[in-house]
Amino acid sequence: MRRSPSKARRSRWPPRPGCNWGRRCAAGRGSRSTRRSGRAAIAGCSMPWTDARLPGRYAIDWVKLDDQGRTSRGDKDLIADSLGYGEPVLAVADATVAAARDGVAETARVSLNPKHDFDEAAGNYVVLALADGRYATYEHLRPGSVKLREGDKVRIGQTIGELGFTGDSTGPHLHFHLADGRKPLASEGVGYGFAGFRLLGHYPQLDRLGKQPWQALEAGIAGERRDELPASNAVVEFPR
Repeated sequence: MRRSPSKARRSRWPPRPGCNWGRRCAAGRGSRSTRRSGRAAIAGCSMPWTDARLPGRYAIDWVKLDDQGRTSRGDKDLIADSLGYGEPVLAVADATVAAARDGVAETARVSLNPKHDFDEAAGNYVVLALADGRYATYEHLRPGSVKLREGDKVRIGQTIGELGFTGDSTGPHLHFHLADGRKPLASEGVGYGFAGFRLLGHYPQLDRLGKQPWQALEAGIAGERRDELPASNAVVEFPR
């Protein structure tokens, strides 16, 4: 991956997007506008509005799909039926654990997920301090899957947790972003790009996700991508 827009050394792998290498994933892009669905410009009680932060400025919410665009193998309200639930989440690069939390519970059904206090909105998470000064943040991890502690060293591709449904989440997914600090909800999001992925298509309307196949690429549009971030609602495939 690289810093945008200036060049930086790329990782050999992208962060695992909550699905097996070579499997299809949808990328929900953008900073989300409500606490229930994700992030807003964060200005805590002790923070004046002039110091607002937008941690999810370049965030992606990764959701696993099958060949028909389905996100679940059965009951969509049952988190265990989600195709991505429990998938290993991998370190994006050799790094040091800057922060980690495990202990936030999750409900068995999406419809039962309550509103959370601000401090628990990210659910269980891991934040990795990268060599170039940026911080890679993984949120909503499954309870019991985060075994790392602050100061631990990880290698690129190492499992750091599992995709879950903790915190303010509308369904099992992996929230991933890079930021300038170690606090998931109080840092500024910074740009990055993936070393490589295959673009398969996109969803013109997000409400079609999980209900029907995505819209395939038009003729003449290159599928192989390098050093970039997927567009909103893109469907991509990573190399195994």
